[in-house]
This record gives sequence, C-alpha cells and structure tokens, in this order.
Amino acid sequence: MAKDDDTDRYWMPPTGSGKSSSKRVPAKTTSSAQAALDRSIWITKCAQQILGSYRRDDFADPDVYLTQLAMVLERCDDLTIDAVTSPVTGIQRTCKFPPSIAEFVEFIADVTRRATFAANYDLQSKRQLAERAEYERQGKTESAEHRVAVAARIKNDLRGHGFQFEGDTKPAQNAWKQFSADELLARYGKCP
Repeated sequence: MAKDDDTDRYWMPPTGSGKSSSKRVPAKTTSSAQAALDRSIWITKCAQQILGSYRRDDFADPDVYLTQLAMVLERCDDLTIDAVTSPVTGIQRTCKFPPSIAEFVEFIADVTRRATFAANYDLQSKRQLAERAEYERQGKTESAEHRVAVAARIKNDLRGHGFQFEGDTKPAQNAWKQFSADELLARYGKCP
C-alpha cells in the first residue's frame, strides 16, 4: 500500500501556520516594494482560505484559480478583502460549490455596495441633523399648521401607493362586472 493510498485525496494540505485566527499585523517595511510584496503574500493567503473551503477536485486547475482569485483581490481594499475571504463573512458562507471568478466579483460588488450604502446613509443622516441644528440655532421654527400640512401630504402620497392608516375608511369595493355579449350589443349597438 503506497503512502498516497493512506491519505484522503479530498483533504487540502495545510497552507500556513496554525495561527490563522490571529489578526493580520502589517509588517514593518522599509520600502514600497517590500510593502507590496507583503500585501501580495497576505492576499494569496486570503485566496487560499477560499480555495481551502472546497474540495480540491471541484476545481479544474486549483493553481490557476488561486492566481486569478488573487488578481481579483489585488484590486480591492484591505477591509473588503477581509470581508469577502473570511470564513465568518466571506463567500464560503453562501456558496456550497466553488464560486466562479464572475460569482466572486459579484459577491465583492455586493459587499462593497452594502458598505457604501451604510456609509452614505450615515453621512446623509449627519448632514440632515447638522442642517436641522443650524435651522433651530437661527431661531427659526415651523408652525403647527405647516407640520400638519406636511404630514397630511406624506400620508396622502402613501395612500396613493396603497398604504392605509388607522382611522381611514376602507375603499369602496370594485363594482366591475363582465358584460355578456347581449348586454354589450344593447349598450353600444352593432359595429358598422
């Protein structure tokens, strides 16, 4: 019995030290070339986390896949790379089978969109609060009638989209019925 027969062909060999749960600590570099090399090595390790999450024989060529995945990750910022490759938040959590490069790019775009949306929402909220504080600092106030009119306008707009509020009466039931051919002839006559 050969040594290869004793090993599981689906088991990935270890790719690094057993300290994978520790945070990435950037190395002290003395040159930009060394910093780029350190980042490239880190990105390769992150890509290996994706590769190690699936059976090796699910890939046509695991080495080519790893290279392509690293090339895609090179274009992302470090926080995004952490998010999409982490076993806790990465694509491994959603894909049961190895993702294609296109699926991985879509996942990155979705993560980026969600992060950007939250940041934009927070920025817009801060801006609105600052505008309101400035408005109130200047001593301006809105009349009660103005606030009631604004609330009524918003409610009417929402009602137009099918929302109902407490105290609203139910809309009248649709009284539409299908006419028979005789009823239509009686009502509109015969076409010339």
